[in-house]
Amino acid sequence: TVTLALPQAVPYNGGSVTSYPLTVSSLTAVHGFQCAKESCSRFTLATEIPTAAMPSSLTEAGMSATIEVSAPPAATFTKPFSLAGASSAAFVSASPSVVQLQQAGTTPLTIILRNVAGGYCASAGACSAIVGGLPAAWVSSSLSGSLRSVTVQPQQGSAAGAKASSISSGGVTFSFAVEHTLPPATASPVDGVCSGGTTLTITAVGWGSVVSDTADVEVTIGGAAASVSSISSSTAYTTTLTAVAPKLSGGPGEAAGVATFGGVSSSFLWECFDPPHLAVSPATAPLKALNSLGQAAVVELSLSGFPQVTRAGDVSVYFGATLCDGTECAVRAFSNFIGGVSVSVSVPPSASAGAVTLLVSFAGRAAPPSWGDASADYVRSPKSASAPFTYFVPPPVVASALWCAECANPSGSGLPCISSGRCGGASAPAPIQGRVPLSGEGVLTLLVDNVPPITVDPSTRAVASPARVTVSYGGASFAAVRMV
Repeated sequence: TVTLALPQAVPYNGGSVTSYPLTVSSLTAVHGFQCAKESCSRFTLATEIPTAAMPSSLTEAGMSATIEVSAPPAATFTKPFSLAGASSAAFVSASPSVVQLQQAGTTPLTIILRNVAGGYCASAGACSAIVGGLPAAWVSSSLSGSLRSVTVQPQQGSAAGAKASSISSGGVTFSFAVEHTLPPATASPVDGVCSGGTTLTITAVGWGSVVSDTADVEVTIGGAAASVSSISSSTAYTTTLTAVAPKLSGGPGEAAGVATFGGVSSSFLWECFDPPHLAVSPATAPLKALNSLGQAAVVELSLSGFPQVTRAGDVSVYFGATLCDGTECAVRAFSNFIGGVSVSVSVPPSASAGAVTLLVSFAGRAAPPSWGDASADYVRSPKSASAPFTYFVPPPVVASALWCAECANPSGSGLPCISSGRCGGASAPAPIQGRVPLSGEGVLTLLVDNVPPITVDPSTRAVASPARVTVSYGGASFAAVRMV
């Protein structure tokens, strides 16, 4: 058994090795077979190092190695052996050998050559580089031992794929190839409802041809076909189109998208969601939007499937056409929960009774998708929910009833009966609260809340047509009613 032992690991057959087996091509006894003594042990052994099978790092660079010969039970025989390496000029590598297409025009390419002439590509005037059929600008050149390093700047191409390339100087040309990979496509907005119908703007780079017909493009999302509605713009390098998302059966979450033209497919990711749901408590308010204490009425909104919010301004609330921007109503408080948010909002007054639409929308910054850049801005589909909200006319409520046997001002004057807290002059008695004598005439002054507009005679303040107000006490009606 003959082995070539290497001083360091080298790549070979997809892995790395520190020794390389050699094949024994012949074994000849030097002394002839007529010798029968044990000392007759000299042989000529011939082996071959197959160039094509050896690691290129050995055949190109050269290396000191060790020949090991083993013939059990005899001891292993070792002998130093030197691989001188190649002396002819050769291409070694181009780095990076793989780059995304949209970065090719800004990513320098470094080409390593071995054993080239001293002035090979030493300057821009002495060097010509072609990458993917386009001239590449010389950037720099350096020499280290037998290795010449040349850096060039390729131009931006229009199509992805393997790019045949070459570098030339002094009449010597080396050919090689680099790969410009297809970048992912982008879709905006990055999400939409799972039921379908969202219009997407999709931009793909690197198709290499102008697209003019929507029928030539196929778009799928989550395996379902999307309808390509228009080609917004197209060059050999980039194409922007619009498509309508299909219904996705997998439910909310990420879905893989693919846009294909001319056998070239650009992938993208997209999210779908179920529309938010709104629950309102209470779902009614009086016209003046005041509670029993005379304070602004507040309703609680529970929104499931709603984005998380960080400030009150992230939530937009409309009661009909009235925006709660702090003028007539406002978001008072909010709290996030898993899958939604709770919001407290004051209610604006209304001029008329009936139902209006309570609309809640997300107005904050769109969160980046899981595959996105946290520092970048993204467009998401609107997130909103609505529910009916009803304004009602509350029944009148008597807040107080004050009785006076005589008034401070003459009857029919249109002035209040009670003045300075007295029924008459300074020595007159105070009004009686909530009680009426069994007999005798007098005036009852009522403070009534929730009374609609009432027409009155401007001089006497008596209730006038078409308004009609009746006041009864213990079954007896009062003769005259004035609004003071």
